[in-house]
Amino acid sequence: MTVAAPPAVLFKEWAVVVDAMLEGRQALTLRKGGIVEENGRFVPDEPAFWLFPTYEHQSADVLVEAERGRYGRVLAAPRPPGAVEVRGFAACTETFVVGDESAARRLAAETIWTGEAVLDRFRMMPGRPLYAMVLRVRRLPAPVSIPLRDSYLGCKSWVALEDDAPRLPDPAGLPPVLADAAFEAVRARIRTAAS
Repeated sequence: MTVAAPPAVLFKEWAVVVDAMLEGRQALTLRKGGIVEENGRFVPDEPAFWLFPTYEHQSADVLVEAERGRYGRVLAAPRPPGAVEVRGFAACTETFVVGDESAARRLAAETIWTGEAVLDRFRMMPGRPLYAMVLRVRRLPAPVSIPLRDSYLGCKSWVALEDDAPRLPDPAGLPPVLADAAFEAVRARIRTAAS
């Protein structure tokens, strides 16, 4: 029997958001695109990926009050120099285009961001869609440090692991951070909010 290799793709997201995802607090990400995305546009074409925590552009000001302590904890946690610590995996179960500001406001309740921060994401780069991706997140039992390469840097969402990266485990063996019933309840709320 042939065992499929784990996905070799990383998704860049704020470290504070990755932390919330790994604790089951957030199962949604909102994205328009980074400066160096192809054609400046985000394309939600990866069905499964490892979570790459980033520290650039994070701000406690855009987090709801109850999550600002998380921000401080994430910044204070030790990080290996010259490496990225991968602690989780996500499978995208659904993707929605956020159609209007009302939907953006409703979706904010499913994130650690303030309503205004989500509206700012919706309003930036008018004419480009804001994607809402529902994520089934799984947590590694221990972080895996990956050497930080130049190819991983920059304002882009997707990063392909280089050949010399440590082997990541089969994500199918990792338990989801949310039990099935809890995840389905969150997914139903996101569907309703996005409509």
